[in-house]
Amino acid sequence: METTPLKVSARSVIGKGAARECRRQGMIPGVVYGDKKTPTMFQMEPKELVAEMHKKGFKTRVFDMDIDGKKEQCICQDVQMHPVKDTPLHADFLRVNEKKEIKLSVPVHFLNQSACRALKQGGTLSVIRRTVDIIAKIANVPSELTVDLTGLEFGANIHVQSIELPEGVRLADDKINFTVATLIAPRISGGAADAEATEGEETETTEDNKE
Repeated sequence: METTPLKVSARSVIGKGAARECRRQGMIPGVVYGDKKTPTMFQMEPKELVAEMHKKGFKTRVFDMDIDGKKEQCICQDVQMHPVKDTPLHADFLRVNEKKEIKLSVPVHFLNQSACRALKQGGTLSVIRRTVDIIAKIANVPSELTVDLTGLEFGANIHVQSIELPEGVRLADDKINFTVATLIAPRISGGAADAEATEGEETETTEDNKE
């Protein structure tokens, strides 16, 4: 199992006041929990966390922490961000056990947009869900799930159960076949539209870009 080293140090004092003091000192407080073990508190340099957050597959990579001699292998579960400054406030990491399955969110990437008939005719890819919850052992966790848009026409709906999953990976909820994305026709001249994106949906350009 490939791991990524992450520089952190132990944090002995806990609580909201201690976390605020940690941030005043220019550090990011965090915790490693799970696997039926006592949580381990740590702090780290903001630049270390931000650098990893901007790399592909941040929340699916296994990090190798050395917290003052205590080894922890974990994945990031959540990073709480400042609502105005958009800077990290706190980081939550989950211990991993190679023998046990875990639940986590994996990003969805859309391939071959330039070969999609709807997009070539001026349509829009409306993305409803950018991540999908899966269950797998850590060795089987993919960095992303992919959807091939080749040849898809206007009105095509991409459902979660149509996404091909790697071996050893299953959907966290296989009872609801929700829509991940849909292809919307361009607006008709005069202001009417063949279809409107659902409120809150995001859209992609027709370029074959990768996130």
